[in-house]
Amino acid sequence: MAHVIITVSGISISSGALTPAQLNGLACVICEGEDGAMVPVGTIEACQVFAHPACVPSQPVPPSRVLVIGPVATPGDVADLRAFAFDVCDQTGAPAVVATHNDYDVRHFSAVYVYGPTLSEGVRLDPVAVVLMAEAIAYGVDLVEPQPLALDANCEACGQRQTITTVRDGVTSEVFCADCRGDAPGCAWCFEDDVTSPVPVDGAWVPFCHPCGKQMRKAVRRGSAPHVAV
Repeated sequence: MAHVIITVSGISISSGALTPAQLNGLACVICEGEDGAMVPVGTIEACQVFAHPACVPSQPVPPSRVLVIGPVATPGDVADLRAFAFDVCDQTGAPAVVATHNDYDVRHFSAVYVYGPTLSEGVRLDPVAVVLMAEAIAYGVDLVEPQPLALDANCEACGQRQTITTVRDGVTSEVFCADCRGDAPGCAWCFEDDVTSPVPVDGAWVPFCHPCGKQMRKAVRRGSAPHVAV
């Protein structure tokens, strides 16, 4: 089979030079490391390959997706988890994938957000959540636990309720959301730095600007949604 070449941050990489772990998306295509969060950087022989963000600083990548985990034993549990994932996407600007099973590689996400109890609380947990939480800890992927209700607050500029990770100004203690701070990554389709809203695509909530969101909703209804960063 002919070797496939991709270019990552100015480096040409041949499929023949990659290890099985790199070709299977388990290891960084630059440093071969298998720990830590990684982002997709290309496709080789129909397999998506990944690299650590620090290894590809000049590589243009879509907004880093996050994995949202929690109880999924009943339809009601899944509905609650989807609602929480909506808030994660809405407040962070990151595509939020809802983990309804444990067949995910947590290293392919920039963070894992937990809905419900965590391993540190010493209570009985959903088996899917247990596996993914343990893997995030083992591989050094950021594990974001629920913040106490007492920290919830409204954005001073737009009024958006901050329930995931409230950020206060270090001097004034004022609260501002990611959009109003200028920290939101922007639209997952056109990559423009505009205010976004979550749209359900392929089991995830994905942030789109208003024009792209309108087009994506139409495409989803027609069953012809284009590939986006999910």
